[in-house]
Formats: sequence, C-alpha cells, structure tokens
Amino acid sequence: SLLARYWSEITDLIRVSQGTTLQILKHYGGPSALLQDPNASKRIYHFSRHQLKQETIQQIIDSARQTHGVVQTAWDIRYVCETGEQSVTLSKELRQLDKTFQLLVDRGTETLQQMRRAFGAATRSKVLKHHRFGYP
Repeated sequence: SLLARYWSEITDLIRVSQGTTLQILKHYGGPSALLQDPNASKRIYHFSRHQLKQETIQQIIDSARQTHGVVQTAWDIRYVCETGEQSVTLSKELRQLDKTFQLLVDRGTETLQQMRRAFGAATRSKVLKHHRFGYP
C-alpha cells in the first residue's frame, strides 16, 4: 500500500514480493532518494543479484522520475525504509523456515507431508516457529 501511495509505477516493472523491490525500498525509501544516487543503476543491479536487464533497471529509474505518487516527507521516506527493512528480514526468515520445513518433510513424516500439501508457506512457517520454540 505504501507503493501505491508514493510510487505505484514500480509495480508495473517488478513484483512487490521480489527481493529487488524490497531492497530498493529498504535502501532508498522512495523515488526521490533513488534519483539522487548516481550509482542507482549499479545498486539496483546488485539488489537483483545480477538478474535484471539494464533496460528494466533504466525503466525503474525512469518510473521514479515520472511517478505520479504523493511527494514524500522525510518521515515518509524513513518509514518506507524501515518497512522495507522489516520486509526483507521477514522474507529471509520465511525462506529459512521453508527450507527447514522441506528438510523435515524430506525425512518422511506423513503428517508433515500432509501439511505441505494443505497449508501455504505462511502457515507452515508459523507452525514451524511454534515447534522450534517449544510451543504446543
């Protein structure tokens, strides 16, 4: 929802759930800070783990320049950076929990295999967190 307010155009170019988008938000907080960075192109390429084409990176920069979003205050930028940081952290944790869950499923317990088929990633992660920390 923050992107819809300040920089909705970026979602036409890359998915919000993509790590690149989250890293951009964490680092810049919005389009104005990105435009002030002379190394933005290189940094976005790094955030994408060298996956984005230069054309797409340039489109991201152009979208920051041409956005119709609300102009951000310093507080808005800080809030988006903090939210981006939390999202990156949660995304990493979710991936790690999914790996842990997959290892448990691969060990062959029928109950976990059924959970894998029945639940989404968020529910599986919640179950694993409770299991990992000793909750019933």
